[in-house]
Amino acid sequence: MRGLILKDLYNIAHNAKLMGLMLVVMAVILVPTNGIISFMGVCVIICSMMLITTISFDDISKWNRYAMIMPLSRRDVVKSKYIVLIIFSLVGSIVGIVICSVGGILLKEFDMVNILATAVGCIGIALVFGSVILPLLYKFGAEKARLLMMVCFLIPTAVVYIAANVMQSAGLPPLGETFIILIIVSLPFLCILIMYISYRISLKIFLNQEL
Repeated sequence: MRGLILKDLYNIAHNAKLMGLMLVVMAVILVPTNGIISFMGVCVIICSMMLITTISFDDISKWNRYAMIMPLSRRDVVKSKYIVLIIFSLVGSIVGIVICSVGGILLKEFDMVNILATAVGCIGIALVFGSVILPLLYKFGAEKARLLMMVCFLIPTAVVYIAANVMQSAGLPPLGETFIILIIVSLPFLCILIMYISYRISLKIFLNQEL
């Protein structure tokens, strides 16, 4: 299990400099124009989606076929991807917190409570999004699943956008602080449930695959 996780981390490490440069450029563009909170979401989502790159590497190198001749189970292979998803999401949040804190200080908009709350929310979104994507990746492969991943991302985004506009047009009050706190508190339990269901689906797909 540890070796599987390290394999993915080493593979992504080759792109770390490019990823860091891209995040810095995006921070320069987004933080002054859209605020520090928008960059936090972009940072966490981009880092968590590096999981797709690891599966793409596995597909190209036929890694799963090779892994099965080693003392590894298919359960270990699938489980490692979910652990890597968590690691990437946490790394993205840490990078986002650091850059958003620096940007907040420079722009005199520093609010650590707001930054941390946003980071927690973004981690939850990244984990849920990754949990939806992983079964698709195991079913269709990294290349074929890209279009479906875009659909999975655009649909909830559109729903939230439309709901926000409807609430604003109807003159409904914004979500109260109590409701927001309730969402943040329940988010870890919701993420665990969704990730577990996703893991069972991915495992079933992978167990039935011929490598």
